[in-house]
Amino acid sequence: MSGNGGHLLFRLPDLPVTDQNKAMVRDILAGLAQRFDQADVKIDTTVFNPARIWKLYGTKARKGDEVPAGPRREARPYRMSFIESLGDNS
Repeated sequence: MSGNGGHLLFRLPDLPVTDQNKAMVRDILAGLAQRFDQADVKIDTTVFNPARIWKLYGTKARKGDEVPAGPRREARPYRMSFIESLGDNS
């Protein structure tokens, strides 16, 4: 869990940071979004920049102020990132 929703991790080759490689990752994300986006599931196509790809587990997702629920708004708490499952590595 990223703290802002679930995510999947995929190991990529150790590629140099070039415009061509960033475009390749951007295009892959766009293709995944085209295929899998739904009303309640969205692929974040903005994380093709290598500096934004990784989440440090055990840290809090903090964007803006932590806001409690109110009469006309949902709560926006800070949430901890963590690994829920390592999946099947066989």
